[in-house]
Amino acid sequence: MKKKKWFLASALCAMMAMFFVACDNDDDPTPGPDEPGTPDTEQYTAGFYIINRGKSKSNNSCISYYDLLNKKITGHVFETANGRKLGDSAQEFFQYGSKIYIPVYNSMIIEVIDAKTLKSLKSIEPKDADGKGEKPRAITASGDYVYATLYNGYVARIDTVTLEIDKQVKVGMNPDKLSAQGDVLYTANSGGLNSPDYDKTISVVNLNTFEVERNVEVIINPTRVITDSEGDAYVISMGNYSKDPATLVPNTLQYFKKGSSDAKEICRASVISICNDTIYGVYKQYGSTTYDFFTYDAKAEKMISDKFVTDDTVITGDPQEIDIDPLTGNVYVSVGGSNVNGDMYIFSPEGKLINKFDTEGLYPQGVIFVYDEQQLED
Repeated sequence: MKKKKWFLASALCAMMAMFFVACDNDDDPTPGPDEPGTPDTEQYTAGFYIINRGKSKSNNSCISYYDLLNKKITGHVFETANGRKLGDSAQEFFQYGSKIYIPVYNSMIIEVIDAKTLKSLKSIEPKDADGKGEKPRAITASGDYVYATLYNGYVARIDTVTLEIDKQVKVGMNPDKLSAQGDVLYTANSGGLNSPDYDKTISVVNLNTFEVERNVEVIINPTRVITDSEGDAYVISMGNYSKDPATLVPNTLQYFKKGSSDAKEICRASVISICNDTIYGVYKQYGSTTYDFFTYDAKAEKMISDKFVTDDTVITGDPQEIDIDPLTGNVYVSVGGSNVNGDMYIFSPEGKLINKFDTEGLYPQGVIFVYDEQQLED
């Protein structure tokens, strides 16, 4: 499932008693935005945070906040809260309980911040058996633990109370995105640093034993995996980036059933997200100037639409992430470009552009929604 986390927050300016949520990449048992706090109030989307990866080796990762009511963006809110920079190459941010976890790849830390204040709680430094730093890539969670892929081939298990890594398990080469549901964890093993000899496996980890149960073979260079409500896995493989059509292995969406090792192709895709069992995806092959947005029904296992964007909007740059606001159904597309600030495109559920703006940082990697409550009118 896509992640769906809630927080009571008072982190920025006048945002008091607000909630955070993202319909993004894992399931958790906390209430959703359709469950109001009191009978006399209703919830609305007040704004959202944006994580900007920045340029590699430039130490310019940052977090911005966008106020939907005032249509105003505030940059570098982590720096404002902590008096220091976030680090180099933040890959994403993930919410669980009262904390937000940020894997900062080149800084070799997992930054843990308080969801109410954005204050740093701890900078976790993953180490290998020889005491060398490890580069975290992505985060997910289940039960009492948060899990992080480490690009040297391991997944780390983090106790959410002590914020200590208590165990690591070896998976495949250069594991990237991961997804947990119940007692099962999936990791996409890209082998990205071993081009052209990419990995082509998804490791299936039993979280009760924290051991790899099996590896599912997929198309080369898998980088993303998400799960639907039934525990079926959906995988993006990026292929080989060849510029020669004769040798190109394209970006491809595949899936396999829970408990199965038989992966089947669905369509071409580069980025995916899931909300309420609807997959939102975009296909933009590396180096291409064209792209296709689509929606796919994971339960019915059929395409909903191969033309999600229904107006004449033209996206400039490379789509990095897709997020869906479960309260409004609006779709947020984070877009990056070389050496220029990223853009956020907001589409209605009908696929029409609502807004576009600068994210105040390079290569935005997704959002966390912020909800507030207002009195119902008599």
